[in-house]
Order: sequence, then structure tokens, then C-alpha cells
Amino acid sequence: MPKELLVPKEILDFYGELIKVQDKFSGDLLPVTLTEKQKDTFINEKAPLLNFTGFHPEKEKVKQALLEVCRVTVEYRPQVADKLAGIQALADLEEELPKVLERFLWQDKSYISELVEQHRLDGNLTSFVFFNVLKPFVANYARNLEGQYDKNRWFERYCPVCGWKPSFAVISAGSHRRLLHCSLCETEWPFAGLECPHCSNTDHDTLKYFTVEDDEVYRVNVCERCKGYIKTIDEEKIITRENALITDIKTIHLDILAEREGYIKEVGISENKKTN
Repeated sequence: MPKELLVPKEILDFYGELIKVQDKFSGDLLPVTLTEKQKDTFINEKAPLLNFTGFHPEKEKVKQALLEVCRVTVEYRPQVADKLAGIQALADLEEELPKVLERFLWQDKSYISELVEQHRLDGNLTSFVFFNVLKPFVANYARNLEGQYDKNRWFERYCPVCGWKPSFAVISAGSHRRLLHCSLCETEWPFAGLECPHCSNTDHDTLKYFTVEDDEVYRVNVCERCKGYIKTIDEEKIITRENALITDIKTIHLDILAEREGYIKEVGISENKKTN
């Protein structure tokens, strides 16, 4: 495969500013404690932990995050200013904002479609904005829950905390274990080395990978059965890990190559992971 494409600096700067916004809203969550029953039920029912803890971000912080994400987006993408105005106006919903964010967390398609239609919003732009608003609040929950549950008992293709699908895989340094990295809350959990994270296929003849020239750090694992793919990073070949979002953007050439070959990457929450 050919070498990587250089990602324009303005794109990296844009996402760098979004990360700074998200960092402002990290660490403000009250401690969340799991009961022993919840720990067992979470494994037995294969239900993400947020089903048990609930998701209750402060409305004022959600409002601030929404306005900040919109500000950065219009700064770097002035061509979407008109479309963004309607999304920014959702900050006036005040009391309903946490509910809107929760519905995006669980990917309630009917609610989101109704919201988009009612306020005459651009669907893709709305999803982009709310993903970036949602991310720090869910990540806060993930950090608070760290160490309270046994990741080694979780063998699912979706995140044990929020139920979202992985954005990429990691081969951990030293142990060489394969970890999946959540696209939303950035939790990492162990996963079988020779199994498709999209369809659970374990037929080794249909599980393959490709790399680009002179790049030992990244590869793309593909499944010929479901045509899914996932980017993989080898930790032993790097000095330090970058922010996950920046890593994803910098390796967009791998997404392009995979999609050219007919492979697809599933995004969002895994189906039916909201159980209560």
C-alpha cells in the first residue's frame, strides 16, 4: 500500500481546539460507585455500565460546552455558520439540554430525527457537534468507573462503559494484548487477537490486514466476511501515544485506503445497548 497522505495543518488545528474545549469539561463529575450487584449484572446482561449509573450531566456545563464547540467549529469552518446558528440556538433549551445529550448518547434515532426536523437543522452537522459536546461528559463517567469493574470479564465488541463501538485497536506494549479503544469515552478493554470486532468472525482465513509502505506502527485489520475494518496501532513501535482523536485524524489515509477496497467502519453505539 502507498505511503500516508499528509493531513492539512488547519484540520489538525481544528481538532486540537476541539480537544482543548473538551478538556475544560473533564473532571467535574461527582464520584460514581457501583454496587456488587451492578458489577455482576453488567457482565451477565452484557449491558454497559451507564445503564446502571445513569447519565446526569449538569445543564449549565452542557450549555457552555455546546456554545464552545459551536464557536470553534464556526471559527475553522465559517462556511457552515448559517447551519450552525440553529444548533447553537439549542443552548436556549436550558432544562432540556441534558436530555438531548442523553438521547445522543443512546443514539435515539427517532428523538434525534424529530429534533432535527423540528428545529430545521443539518443532521450531519448536528451529530458532529453533539458528539464533541457529549465526549468529555461520558469520558468523565468512564474515569470515575475505572478500577470498579473487571475488564477481563468483558468480551464484547462494544464499550463496557457506554456501549459505543471502538474507533481503533491497540497492541499493548509488553503484553502484546489486543485492546479496543472506545470512540466516545476512550475506555480500552481486552479483545481476542483473532476475532472481528464487528461481526465476531473467528475464521482466520477471512481475517487479514494490510499496511502502508515503511510504516510499522499502524495497520488495518479487515474481515472478508462482513467487510468491516479497524485501524490498529502497535504501542511497541511508538514512544508516546497521542490523543486518540488526533491519532484517528492523522491516520485518515488508512480509512481512505480501506474504503477504496470496499471495507466499512461501523460507528456510533452498538445496537440495543440501552436496557433501562
